[in-house]
Amino acid sequence: MILANQKEVRAARILVAVTFHFSEQRLPSLLQVLRAFTDYRVALMKVVIFTNAGGSRERAAISRLFRDSALRFEIKSVCDLQHPSELTRAHKDLIRDEFLGKRKQFTHFIHVEDDEQMEFENFSYFIAARAALAIHGLVPGFVRTELQAVTGTIVNTDNTAPNCLEGRTYARSGPFNFIALDNPYCGAFVLDQELAREYAASRSLDRLGSFGVSSWPLRERAAMGLTFESVPGHFSARSVIPVSRDTRSIARCAWLAHLPNNCAEDETTGLAKVPMSDLLGGTFDPDLADTHVRNAPAAARARIAGLQTFMEEVPEGFGEGSRDLVMGLAMGYKIEAVRPFVESLRTAGAYRGETVLFTKPDDTELSAYLRDRGVRVELFDTGARPAGNMYFQRWILYLDWLQARLHEGKSWRNILLTDTRDVTFQKPLFATPCAELEFHLESPTLRIGECVCNGGWIRNLFGEAALARFASGRITCSGTVTGKMRGILRYLAQMQILMLALPEGASMDYPGDQGIHNFLVHSGLLPEGRAMENFGRVATLHYVAPDEIHFNEAAALVNPDGTISEIAHQWDRHEPFAAAIAAKAKSRQSAADTFPRKALRRTRQWLWRLLRKD
Repeated sequence: MILANQKEVRAARILVAVTFHFSEQRLPSLLQVLRAFTDYRVALMKVVIFTNAGGSRERAAISRLFRDSALRFEIKSVCDLQHPSELTRAHKDLIRDEFLGKRKQFTHFIHVEDDEQMEFENFSYFIAARAALAIHGLVPGFVRTELQAVTGTIVNTDNTAPNCLEGRTYARSGPFNFIALDNPYCGAFVLDQELAREYAASRSLDRLGSFGVSSWPLRERAAMGLTFESVPGHFSARSVIPVSRDTRSIARCAWLAHLPNNCAEDETTGLAKVPMSDLLGGTFDPDLADTHVRNAPAAARARIAGLQTFMEEVPEGFGEGSRDLVMGLAMGYKIEAVRPFVESLRTAGAYRGETVLFTKPDDTELSAYLRDRGVRVELFDTGARPAGNMYFQRWILYLDWLQARLHEGKSWRNILLTDTRDVTFQKPLFATPCAELEFHLESPTLRIGECVCNGGWIRNLFGEAALARFASGRITCSGTVTGKMRGILRYLAQMQILMLALPEGASMDYPGDQGIHNFLVHSGLLPEGRAMENFGRVATLHYVAPDEIHFNEAAALVNPDGTISEIAHQWDRHEPFAAAIAAKAKSRQSAADTFPRKALRRTRQWLWRLLRKD
């Protein structure tokens, strides 16, 4: 089972579209479909039935199905159809007009056929898997099942032969590998607001345009959602289903019951004849990350084993402290290089947690400035850690420091691991609490395989096979990683494991540690990790076009949707934004430097007035 954040699930507001070709014989199946929705424990649900029934008697028969239900419902009659299959497309306007309308009343859209049961467990799985698959550009899919009455066997409805796992591309997340089936059709799809905007702008929404995406018949194309839109390289479809690596079976949370079981009983069709237990054959190809660690140098294996044990022993729901933590590297910088970071953190960032920055022993002037601003300064001993430049060594340093604080009984609530020279804060940091672990995406304009730097780092450290596997993936930036204590500890341990497993003599050029970071993220080694879209908590700007850079009088970046992110990263790539940030940092420092003298003068005036009264 794939567990979702129940708080997120309960907060969902769902708009459901069900297509119902009226037939009195099909009313019992429709009732079962609707009863499944009554079990959803969510904030809001509305069900819209699209039907070819226009008469009052037929509409009344449908309404009676809701008689004992608290569901909000609406019946929409669509009677001017050129062909009965056109009814399956009637929900498209509902997506555009109501789901994506100005009110934004709903968070999720579900489309199902009138004989297909999508239970609460199915929706919860979508929520959990959506977060895990976003980094891979994939969406959670489902698989239809039927029951063979004579044998009691559960069979797959839509695949006519077993699917071979050898050579099949998969995305790893926790104990599951997500794969695209040979026939990914399932008669249903789920969208959140982001996916719905993409769907509304795609060819798959359009009656004729969808034929250019898939050769499926009209009715099947109406229910394919984003199955064949923006499919990542080496996958045959974008909708994928979870397969247990241990049992090589499809997780039941992705099963949708096709209630009539008509294909299973029809001997004239090859559909619904393959048992679910036999649907997948063979074994998965070796995992790149597992192979990498298995081939680690002998000298590193004991330390890797210790780190793996540490990762397993960090408990779920790890105790959080009452304060937040910002941690970064500031070695060898001049004061002006980190001024935007430091001055904005306490002002625009409204930050009152602990800040820890690592410097060199000879960074005396910088260290004095940082301490004056309330920053805890730690010295970075470069000679005490494994080979590699400071950008690689910092991940080991961060984990060592946090483990030492754990032994002192300390913990933190929200944590930011961050670059310092090109980071500025624009509004209160952690106003939105962190998820367990958050990776922040860069602009989608360039993928890993298209980027000379990011693609090159993965190739140099992990080989051509790794680059080919992740070439179509989004770039995530190692310069800002956020999360809870448990997620950050596990992330740092996994980063160190991958570094230690590099072959002797591997190139560790600056800043190739981002290659390790992206390998980790796209390998799915940390299922708790969530890919956060650019211009969310963090706006990462290196690959953002100059004409998209707009900022206000407070030198804060205004995002394309008009919002302000907590953090702007890589701001120095864009003049005049960089000039505005530098000027703002100086004015903030000046105000901070003069504040104590102003406060002292006001205190003296208050005391003088008090003495005169006496």
